[in-house]
Amino acid sequence: MNKMIYRVTSFILVITMLAGNHMNARAAGKVYYVATTGSDANPGTISAPFRTFAKGISKLAPGDELQIFGGRYTQQVIIQKSGTANSPITIKPVAGQQVVIDGAMVRKRGFLVEGSYITLENFEVKRGLEICVDVTGTFIAVRNFLIHHCKKTGARIKGQNVTLEGSTFHDNVLENAGGINTTSGWGQAIHVGMGGQSVTLQNNIVYNNWGEGIGIGEGKQVNIYNNLVHDNYSSNIYIDNSMDIDVENNFTYSIDPNHFRSGKPANCISMAEESIGNWGAQLARIRIVNNIAAFCKRGIGYTYAEVTDGGMDTVLIAYNTIWGSTDTSIFVLNQTAKTRNSVIANNIVQQPNGNLANIQPTSGISVHHNFWVSPVKMLKNASGPGDRTGDVKLSAAPGFVPGSYSLRSNSPAIGGAVALDVTDDFAHNSRGPSYDMGAFQYTNIDYPTSEVSYDDQNLNFIYSSGWQGIVSTEAFDGSYNLTTEDGASVTLPFIGQSFSIIYKAGQVFSKFDVYIDGKLVNTLNEKSAKAVNQKRWDYPSQLILGAHTLKLVFKVTDSTVNRGSLDAVVIR
Repeated sequence: MNKMIYRVTSFILVITMLAGNHMNARAAGKVYYVATTGSDANPGTISAPFRTFAKGISKLAPGDELQIFGGRYTQQVIIQKSGTANSPITIKPVAGQQVVIDGAMVRKRGFLVEGSYITLENFEVKRGLEICVDVTGTFIAVRNFLIHHCKKTGARIKGQNVTLEGSTFHDNVLENAGGINTTSGWGQAIHVGMGGQSVTLQNNIVYNNWGEGIGIGEGKQVNIYNNLVHDNYSSNIYIDNSMDIDVENNFTYSIDPNHFRSGKPANCISMAEESIGNWGAQLARIRIVNNIAAFCKRGIGYTYAEVTDGGMDTVLIAYNTIWGSTDTSIFVLNQTAKTRNSVIANNIVQQPNGNLANIQPTSGISVHHNFWVSPVKMLKNASGPGDRTGDVKLSAAPGFVPGSYSLRSNSPAIGGAVALDVTDDFAHNSRGPSYDMGAFQYTNIDYPTSEVSYDDQNLNFIYSSGWQGIVSTEAFDGSYNLTTEDGASVTLPFIGQSFSIIYKAGQVFSKFDVYIDGKLVNTLNEKSAKAVNQKRWDYPSQLILGAHTLKLVFKVTDSTVNRGSLDAVVIR
């Protein structure tokens, strides 16, 4: 198989609690079904499903599930019903089936979620005329969605106690496709707006959108954790006039010229205070820590204020690795007297031309213990006690796998930081008692610094009985493994953040349950209308950067659809 290099890097899966564990402990309820071939005159059973979401949702009570058979649906899904803390309502596809909600650029929304205690899982939503997923309710979980080609916004959150995780967003904000608007006024792939509070955005992949990737505007108490955000038109992560925002353990970069704005890449992580209504200047208590910000126009900082008395109020920019900016790596511009109680420390900062930092003014900001990678030409108001300079000695040439930004054992960044209110690093290794600069605390873990391909014959694979090797010139490295035994399994221990499975597909091929660290994360269907060699499935979410175990368990469909294959696994 020709090795395919994907820049979809991943790095951290943290299954944190939603606003309480209420979403995980559900009381038993009824299960209803919807299918494109159903009828709303049916009872909504698995053998006699409803036809519309509206009919199915109308039947739901706390603890109930609505399962959707595979197919393309052009209905707008409006959810006004509510579960309870112990008995949430769940809406999801039938296991192993793909459900597409297609707005066809006619319907304004794909999902409108107004109720409470609702869990939505595993939908593809596309071509919404305005917003593909709009959440105004409370205690909502949106998991493992694919959201793309929405005209204005992929997902908008104005509700409270909302978690959006494990989802992929691309090619949204089509009203600005091609960058026709170069000044302002575009949407976001993910937007938390006024009213959005106690929101967690984690383990998402956000790329190639024609506005901001993740935008927080007048939001409160928002956690932006462990996301891969790259190659968006405007800032990859944008904090606008919001308060109590944590931006941690994200990997963000911009290298795709097709999504440059006026010929320049987006900023990686930026703050500002735009003027909206009577909100005033409320940007405060922002933590930007343990992020990797690479190859953007600017790395991390504050751009401007449209409101009176704007500025950084209690902002921590620490333990980040900022690399390869085309403009200035750390920037704090156009501030006023509100700036206070802010710290820029323990970062590794590199810019090819030496334009490392531009901070104006200095009052209210403490800058210290940063590693300024040579060459050092511009450090405007940025030098401080404990600074280090020179070659930082990373594990590899910095690129598109987070492990390439980890420290070598002889890095002068080791021991150069000071203790702050940050307990672990990008890979969730504990910091201290000696503190290292940048996103990574040094360990002896050998993180991957580029994609690694494991052929099916690799000795790291652990096969159960029932497998046989098949020689094929069309397979990766000339072979793949085949099974026809129900329950046959294969296990691969690995160190990394994400993976892809390469397999052979065809009419007689069935399914695998895919487990990571003992948790079922997908059912991979290898059946296709024609034979396809080296077909690839990319895990669509993020893992903790570290040791994991991948396990595939084969499921026979029937006597004629009874084969399963493994060609290779790609680790990132």
